[in-house]
Amino acid sequence: MEGKITELQRSAMHVSGIFDTFKEEITVLKMENNRLRLRLDETKEELNILQQYARMNNLEISGITEKDGEDADDLVVKVASAVGVHITHNDIDISHRLPHNRSTPLRQQQAPIILNFTRHTVRNKLYMSKKYLKGKTSHDIGTSGNTKLFINENLTQQNKQMFK
Repeated sequence: MEGKITELQRSAMHVSGIFDTFKEEITVLKMENNRLRLRLDETKEELNILQQYARMNNLEISGITEKDGEDADDLVVKVASAVGVHITHNDIDISHRLPHNRSTPLRQQQAPIILNFTRHTVRNKLYMSKKYLKGKTSHDIGTSGNTKLFINENLTQQNKQMFK
């Protein structure tokens, strides 16, 4: 009987040693996991900064009802003209509608136009003039509808959430 108790004690000590080893390993793994989470958060923030920087020459114009065959560059030039800023097609690198829900009838759609300028100074000139859009509607630039026009920064999803 005494031999069995001694054997059980040795077995319990062995299991206790294994348990202590597992606890140490878990502690090390938790620390490593926390370090990796911090690095991931830093990487996400760096990515957000880079994505926002890549959009520094971009703006979004909203409130213009879509129509078939529209030229986004022409619409941008008209909006700029409405706020007293002269821009040409050469000032625009690219412009297009952002994707939206196609289940809505076209006449009711107003997906924003995103535009990338060739120069940051031209972009800033239009952005600083957005205050002159107050009271202006899509009708004022010769398009259908009577919706208010807005010029906004082109923000990353993370930055949009932060400013909400």
